[in-house]
Amino acid sequence: MHVSSRSKTWPQRAAAIIVCIALFAVLYAGWQYWLYSGGIFRTSGFNEAAWKKLNLRTGDVSCYRGGMAADMRVNILRVGLPKSRVEALLGAPDIKRMHVYGYALGMCSGLRIDLDSLDVHFDAEDRIERVLLVQH
Repeated sequence: MHVSSRSKTWPQRAAAIIVCIALFAVLYAGWQYWLYSGGIFRTSGFNEAAWKKLNLRTGDVSCYRGGMAADMRVNILRVGLPKSRVEALLGAPDIKRMHVYGYALGMCSGLRIDLDSLDVHFDAEDRIERVLLVQH
């Protein structure tokens, strides 16, 4: 026997709504945890050849270098590393400002509307001072 939605009682409807809200809350919390623990930026390790091949791609809305960013920040680009070593590993920067090299990662936000970059800040002796993931 088929029970139509019209014949469901209020407690049954309320239970279904509560289950949907709980499921949404769990999925949302999981998604937020994934984002704040690195998300897309932790999906692959650094690969020098792939990194250099995937330089700034105008018009590309993918996150073409983003997966390597966390590995770069944590394991490769350590404070004190000289600028010459950074250039040897990553190639020429896509964006060069006074003491900052910016390397395009692609459009890594969920909406694919902003370019993300790995910004390497150097001190007065041309050594890494800090490395940031920046959404523009």
